[in-house]
Amino acid sequence: MTQAIIYARVASQHSNLDTKIDNLVNYCSNHKLSIIKEYSICAKRKDTRYIKNLYEDVKALPNKHINIVAYSVNDLLPDTKMLELFGNLVKTRKVSLHFCREHLIYNSQTPTSEIARLNMVILAYQYHNIQDIPKDKLQYIADKIYISQMQENIKANLLKNQ
Repeated sequence: MTQAIIYARVASQHSNLDTKIDNLVNYCSNHKLSIIKEYSICAKRKDTRYIKNLYEDVKALPNKHINIVAYSVNDLLPDTKMLELFGNLVKTRKVSLHFCREHLIYNSQTPTSEIARLNMVILAYQYHNIQDIPKDKLQYIADKIYISQMQENIKANLLKNQ
């Protein structure tokens, strides 16, 4: 079985943390993931301190692949800066991120289009409405995706010409 860390977060004490944890445990069971650690946090929505603790803990683990399973993108990645932090671990093939509610898995094999979708989901959560996202943020993501696609095309052409 592959190892997993589950991450459940609620914004207030009135939210049901146990339901999220049950959903995550069921998800892990269905995907043959063995839970080695649990983060369950009741925190303010914009507080990323706990996420940074998780990031540091995962970074400190030996070079084993870890699946981080969160209930939703908004729980684990409240902004694109956190996506970039975790994205660096994903690129090293050390981590895969699973988001139950959105049915997304982000790992080193994730195509650029899915990474774009993940960025858009994060921005939509952050701004609560896709129409409220500032154009400079959308342009930044579009540029990043374009550069990533160009890098993939160059790698493919180099391999093809060898």
